[in-house]
Amino acid sequence: MVNIEDRVAALMTDANPVPDYEQIEIAAEATAYLVTLSQRSSEVTQLDTKQEDQEQKKTVQRRWLVAAGVIILAGVALLFINQNGDSPVADQPTTGPAATIEAYIAAYNARDIDAVMELFSEESTSTGHPYGGPSATGKVEIRQNQVGQLSASPDNAYTISNVKVTGQTVTWDHIFISRSGQKSCVQGHIAVIEDGKILTWTWPDTDFSCS
Repeated sequence: MVNIEDRVAALMTDANPVPDYEQIEIAAEATAYLVTLSQRSSEVTQLDTKQEDQEQKKTVQRRWLVAAGVIILAGVALLFINQNGDSPVADQPTTGPAATIEAYIAAYNARDIDAVMELFSEESTSTGHPYGGPSATGKVEIRQNQVGQLSASPDNAYTISNVKVTGQTVTWDHIFISRSGQKSCVQGHIAVIEDGKILTWTWPDTDFSCS
């Protein structure tokens, strides 16, 4: 017959088993290891985030330094241009009516009669030309004037100054050097330009020697 006390003790033991302290210690060590590993993982993640932030900050700083350098260089370039009195616009070719007169001077100085005549039309009129009498109209008459003048002209005979434009009208002065080296000055040329052609050209009466 089973002892009732032993039976009760057995039941109590089954209900409340004796703890296995060795297993508990192993579990505690494993738990502590997992906690430590988790903490270190979090620290590494935070460190990586800080490094990424630092790299981003360095990248932004480098970009700002490059932008600042470009701005400084641009300012120095503008300062240099202003000090030398130069302007990007000044380097651009002349356009409009003044360009036609400059093209004429360039063609004449090159002694290229065909290029000269490209700047006149059959409606063109030249008045007061020193080699053309009172006036000449059309390409044939104007060409005769130009050929007559070119015969007395060396290369680069003309220089012009005081070029002014009002609408389609251009006024200017010139200095002319002949083959013999004689220099003459003429002030107050007046030309009307139409579609890149010299429509009318009036020579002034004043033609005098200059030093």
